[in-house]
Amino acid sequence: MDDIRLIGRPPSDVTSELVAYLEQRGMHVQFIPSGDIGSTDLGFFTDAQRGGDTLVSCALFGRPDTRALSVWDSILIDAWDRS
Repeated sequence: MDDIRLIGRPPSDVTSELVAYLEQRGMHVQFIPSGDIGSTDLGFFTDAQRGGDTLVSCALFGRPDTRALSVWDSILIDAWDRS
C-alpha cells in the first residue's frame, strides 16, 4: 500500500509507518481492542500472527454494508481467531 508492506513484517514497524501515512493525509487512526491500528477510511486493520517463533504483521480487510456498519464488524470472526 503506497510503499508500506503490510504483511510479513514486525508489527511495530508497520504500525509506525501506517500512523505516519494516515496522519500525513489527515485520516483517522483507529485502535482495536487488541491494541493494533487500522483505518476505516482505507477499510482495513493490521494484526499480528505467529510465524514460527516471531510475530509477523498481517492485514484484515473489510467493507461496511447494511449488515455490518463498521470495518471491524465486517471482518469475519474466523479471521481474528489465531488459535
